[in-house]
Amino acid sequence: LAIQKQVGIVLSSLVVLMLFRIGLIVHSRHAGLAAALLYALSPVPLPFMSTGSVEPLFVFLLMAWAWGMAEGVAGQRRWGFVLAGVAVGLASLTRATLLYYLPLVMLMALVMRRQQPAARSAWNGLLLTHAIGIGMIAPFLLRNLLSFGLPAISTGAGVAFYNGHHALTWGFDPGYFGVAFDFGILGREGATHLDLGTDRALLGAGQRVLASYDFLFAAKLYAIKLLSFLFVGNLEWVAPVAELRSWRVVLICLSVITLSRLRREPALLLIAGSVLFQVAAHIPVLYSHRYSVVALDAPLALLAGIGAVTVLQHGSSRARIFVTAVVLAAVAFGVVVANTAQVLQVNVDGTAHITVMDRDRAGLRLSAGPGAMVIGPGRVRTTAGAAEIDVDLTNEATEVGRTYLLALEASGSTGKGTGWL
Repeated sequence: LAIQKQVGIVLSSLVVLMLFRIGLIVHSRHAGLAAALLYALSPVPLPFMSTGSVEPLFVFLLMAWAWGMAEGVAGQRRWGFVLAGVAVGLASLTRATLLYYLPLVMLMALVMRRQQPAARSAWNGLLLTHAIGIGMIAPFLLRNLLSFGLPAISTGAGVAFYNGHHALTWGFDPGYFGVAFDFGILGREGATHLDLGTDRALLGAGQRVLASYDFLFAAKLYAIKLLSFLFVGNLEWVAPVAELRSWRVVLICLSVITLSRLRREPALLLIAGSVLFQVAAHIPVLYSHRYSVVALDAPLALLAGIGAVTVLQHGSSRARIFVTAVVLAAVAFGVVVANTAQVLQVNVDGTAHITVMDRDRAGLRLSAGPGAMVIGPGRVRTTAGAAEIDVDLTNEATEVGRTYLLALEASGSTGKGTGWL
């Protein structure tokens, strides 16, 4: 694990350098510097740069793809297109959502090489890039199709889709609410959620769950996840939400300015397209903040750096003041929402459920741990910001395969509310 973390730090440092180089190639030295600084100073990707998971590797490969495309288009360097193809193939094997973007890019390249004759060689190179990527993935897809009847790189889509439509958690990772996954009952006994049969059962269950929702609830579910994916949900625990959201707001606002350049810059167009695709691909599946970090922050830093320099170098004084005012207003709004909006709660009332226990507080057997003190029957006083309270349910009738949620009605100096454990 220590070696994996050290490798992650090295790869994340190289991402900063690649962002500078890409910005330099597609715009200017100032744009490269702005992109590198926006990523290096951002608190959003920082917690994930030194993990033992796939995040540092995927972001590195994603930026290596972008760098190779930029080198190939700008200098007609075939090695750049080949490098980008290898990188995007490896990136798709690291985080499979990117796989489905590659054939779309190839189709786009075939169309654009006709519409932009002057840039035909660039689009030919990009066609080569993504043909290499698909060529690297094809043996895995074919092998899994022949062996398992599953033309995919790996399992996992089933559990992601099922939990992405779970009404109880609004499609969020259950950890945000302190509850656990409940998919065990759907698979064969002893199998994990990545077992092939369980994966397909979960996918089918998720599809039936989605089909049972009315349009308004499904739209609300997707809207909540979309806003959280783009602007960080109020439940996030890795850092203060207002700080994370402010950086995302700045990046997205400045990236909008770069949209006018995309048609003239094929590599930049595909990088921006990957952002839109990754957003669309993640909305139907399980929400977790880390998925958005690896998909969005490095490409957005590049687009935002170019946007910021475009306004500073080519915009009028009025345009600079307007952009600054819009960004500051958006940041302020995000901070207010982070500090005042109601935190999303588990959706018990919107989920099929039965009550297995309903007790008056005097009938509860409680014991207090750190941060709490028992002051009477069913009464506990908290002595710290976080408190551990044990509720004895050992004599209650429970059933294997069910998900249980404990709801305690709490009163305090701020009024009466419901706490979920």
